[in-house]
Amino acid sequence: ILKQLWPFIDEFVRNLMKETIEPSVVSSLPDYLKSFRFEKVDLGTIPLRIGGVKCYDVNTSRNEIILDLEIIYAGNCDINIKLKGLSAGIKDLQIYGNMRVEMRPLLKESPIVGGLSFYFLSNPHIDFNLTNMADILDFPGLSDVLRKAISEQLAAFIVLPNKYVFPLTEMSMKMLKFTPPMGVLRVEAVEAKQLKKSDIGMLGMGKSDPYCNISIAAQDFKTQTITSSVNPKWNFICEAVIHHAQGQSILIEVMDEDQGSKDDFLGRTSLSLDLVTKHGKYDDWLVLEDTDTGSIHLRANWLTLTTDLSQIDKQIEANKKLHCIRDKNNQVVNCGSTAALFIYLDSAKDLPSFTKTAAEPSPYVVFSLGHEKRRSSLKNDISNPVWEESFYFLMGDPRHENELRAEVIDSKANKTIGYVTINIRTLIQAENMTIDRCFAIRGKGQECELSLSAVLRVLKDADIQSTSKPAVNNNANVTKPVQSTNEGNEKTETANIPSLEEVVFSTIEPILDTSGGNKNMLIASQLDRSDTLRQRSPEENGGNEYKKYPRIQITLSKSPSDKVSIIIHKVENLPSNDHKPDAYIKICPISDHKETKLKTDVKRHTSNPVYEEMFELGSIDLIPNKYEVSVWHKGGLKLSGLFSKSKEIGRTVVDISDVHHSSSLKQWYDLEMKDD
Repeated sequence: ILKQLWPFIDEFVRNLMKETIEPSVVSSLPDYLKSFRFEKVDLGTIPLRIGGVKCYDVNTSRNEIILDLEIIYAGNCDINIKLKGLSAGIKDLQIYGNMRVEMRPLLKESPIVGGLSFYFLSNPHIDFNLTNMADILDFPGLSDVLRKAISEQLAAFIVLPNKYVFPLTEMSMKMLKFTPPMGVLRVEAVEAKQLKKSDIGMLGMGKSDPYCNISIAAQDFKTQTITSSVNPKWNFICEAVIHHAQGQSILIEVMDEDQGSKDDFLGRTSLSLDLVTKHGKYDDWLVLEDTDTGSIHLRANWLTLTTDLSQIDKQIEANKKLHCIRDKNNQVVNCGSTAALFIYLDSAKDLPSFTKTAAEPSPYVVFSLGHEKRRSSLKNDISNPVWEESFYFLMGDPRHENELRAEVIDSKANKTIGYVTINIRTLIQAENMTIDRCFAIRGKGQECELSLSAVLRVLKDADIQSTSKPAVNNNANVTKPVQSTNEGNEKTETANIPSLEEVVFSTIEPILDTSGGNKNMLIASQLDRSDTLRQRSPEENGGNEYKKYPRIQITLSKSPSDKVSIIIHKVENLPSNDHKPDAYIKICPISDHKETKLKTDVKRHTSNPVYEEMFELGSIDLIPNKYEVSVWHKGGLKLSGLFSKSKEIGRTVVDISDVHHSSSLKQWYDLEMKDD
């Protein structure tokens, strides 16, 4: 299908690049590169590929269909650009990203689907090489500047919250393009430990200058750099507006900053947004992937949207507990938002021209709130531009903000056509905190209008689903509960956690009431048989009953490319009769014990060995669902001169399907002990 459509897609992209992308790229380039032009755009004969398709059947409305497409392009395109009279070519263009397709609303009459929306969930990866390098060496860094400019303009065009929409019926474009977000995600990169020593000094001592790149949907953040440390403390806080949590992750890449050379890679990890939005909070260590050592402490807080103004004061008090920067007077600087302002810029009407030739203007709009600014795309040679773009601002306290200002500027004359202001207090008092109308543009006296919508919402802590009560079920998978960042809440939650005896009692009490059995005797017998439970809660949930039984701590993690890794952390309470064991771990599919086993190092003479070793199992769709993890005592040379065989101590079974909906799952597993 794509091969047949490719010539028509080629023509569409050619017009799109010349009419939409080129003006926007030019407007974002520095002054000495303003002569940039696309001379030729030919996508070649090799069409893009769709690597995979995913259709969502949960958490979707009845009147919509949502698909995710894996877009891959590495064709033989021929693109020529011109800059200050010099020509260059773009070759080896590669694009990779996940595109979401929305079909909504679904109708009961032809054409069944009201509209199609296309957008990338996050910024797609774009890479290319420039030809005719001899001609463009006069412009150092041109490749990086172009790559950044093209990525930014593509994001403004077809990366959330912006969409490319095809209405199939007569319906409002605003209904398709301007969808309210789910909420705001606050992420704190707290610290890291045992990072790779990237820079080796003259004395052989290693160090790194680490920082983090954090990507949430299409929003990128960077922490400060901590010099000369492999255990950095950042306490960096960032906030991102989330439109869709399904299928998205927080991506974290740890880098070592090198002055004058390319920064070194120290590891990466990810956290599923579904996991955070489900539980409301997340506070745990994540093991770094694609590296030999290192982990990062991450906190995440999910905030929903409301019109309840009383939540503002609650958020202000909660934000005071964050690790904020303090001023000279040791006063906490507000580093957490309490509200969000969403803007939908629709269009403008009857804009005047300032040029001597009376040609139509080339307008764009700049929104200002406090010290922050947002800029729309550039519309060339038009007095009635249509933008249909979305923007947002996160606010400290909306009651103390004065106004939102929208300034309309003609890029040809480099002059302001006029401006529109919206008083924030007026917006707070408006019905549903929403203003949607045409505003007269104040300025040079011309009668022109700007059509936009402004929506204010207050942030509220999400309702947290309790995961503290363990279920007495042999097939249950009990995950580590989300830890609260509030110390007081931790104590309250811990106090409410039932002991194992209470759980057993509450399970059997209805039976005893009807059977007249001896409660104490039955409780004791149930506790004696409690070692048949395969998986238990972590020690935070289980009380002292769990601490004496042999168990192993394991993390299952899934990378953004769906590759599963297993991390063996440690084993506790191994039996030791005369001598403590020399323990190591074997990992193999439960369906095929003859397959090559993965093994850890041997930890000698200890009943509580610590390993912290990671093994990659493969793609989640290609590996078995269940793996056997067994603990062995290493055999060796006896005093008699004979070798003794290795002896199995205990085993457990790990279900890989547990990480289908989570990027990381850390659990304790009880060991089924091997009879002597």
